[in-house]
Amino acid sequence: MAVINSFEDDFEENGITINYAGSGYKGLVFTDLILEGQIMSLILSLIIVIILLGIMFKNIKLGLIGAVPIAVTALISFGIMGFLDIPLSTTTALLSSIAIGIGIDYAVHFIEQYKLNAINTGNKLLTAQKTMAHSGRAISFNAIVVIAGFLVLLFSVFPPNRELGALVSLNMFTSFVGTLSIMLVLLNVSKIYFKK
Repeated sequence: MAVINSFEDDFEENGITINYAGSGYKGLVFTDLILEGQIMSLILSLIIVIILLGIMFKNIKLGLIGAVPIAVTALISFGIMGFLDIPLSTTTALLSSIAIGIGIDYAVHFIEQYKLNAINTGNKLLTAQKTMAHSGRAISFNAIVVIAGFLVLLFSVFPPNRELGALVSLNMFTSFVGTLSIMLVLLNVSKIYFKK
């Protein structure tokens, strides 16, 4: 396209305008639209998640903390797609939505349990231990079962299904590890429920 554009001025002098057509050009435009929409929807989703978590737990800090594992999951997922040269298509574009849906579920469950344990015990270490024993265990079981379900797609004869299965499983794993490690550390460091 750059080579053709370099002759555009010469054509215009002769009253000729250049327009692009064909399946290749449509594919290029379609890919650009997917990428643009993906970036916008991801940013908007993260902002909405932060606001909703902030309203739900009556603290905007908790909204930011809850969004961290989701953001990390999306970054790792798209980073691996770029590293492995997996193109952004209509199938792989669903990944960020799935990542946010999974991550927010884990975040809400974990923060709510942490809050209850903090109120009941008043002890930071005990709160972390009880939250990991209760929510951490439940999230781990849930993640293992759902990851195993999506890994079945790796045996599909249709390549996009294999990609989707691998990437969704990766998203699930990253999200669950991020919730049980990064989010727990952030909750402890922030001392939101331990003001005294």
